[in-house]
Amino acid sequence: MAAPGHNHSVKSRVAAISIFASGGMAVAKLVVGIAIGSLALISEALHSAIDLVATIITWAVVRVSDLPRR
Repeated sequence: MAAPGHNHSVKSRVAAISIFASGGMAVAKLVVGIAIGSLALISEALHSAIDLVATIITWAVVRVSDLPRR
């Protein structure tokens, strides 16, 4: 059986990894979009940036949910 709180740290780590993945995708789309002059890809990069904000909020909520209850 896992130690108490172990599942919470795994959730937090997965959410943090998700932040880096979302950020990497947004940056890659933006760089390629600018490099090839694609407004569609630049627009998709901005959409991915909004997804990144949602992922950061998810990570923050997971962190708060890991706090000890009173």
